[in-house]
Amino acid sequence: MNASKLIVAGLGLGMIVSLAGCNTYQTRRVEYRETRTASERAAACVAAFEGENPKAPQVMTYDSGTGTETHLNTEGRKVTVTAQNADDKTSAGMGVTLGERRPEACTSNDPIPRDTDRRGDRNYRNSYTGYN
Repeated sequence: MNASKLIVAGLGLGMIVSLAGCNTYQTRRVEYRETRTASERAAACVAAFEGENPKAPQVMTYDSGTGTETHLNTEGRKVTVTAQNADDKTSAGMGVTLGERRPEACTSNDPIPRDTDRRGDRNYRNSYTGYN
């Protein structure tokens, strides 16, 4: 009888410890909030490819209808393209070194440049997952 009480007490203590760990993880996850404004996120994506103090772009286009400005720069074998719209605080950027397999890219919603190889992404849609 004493052995069974000891086993039940051990299992109960184990559950409490495991639940406390889950609760701590959940609290940490919820505490993180994006503190940057939309324009700061857009600027971060552009700065990732143009730098903090950009030079004048080699090729620039501007669409007066939408207010979108596009920059194209080449430096040696490195090519960068950025587009930004100050009115709606959005941007996109892409950079690649000629001869590399895939470019890096970012948007104002995800301003950290990442490899564009989407095969490792859980949400990547292909014929095996039933998506187009």
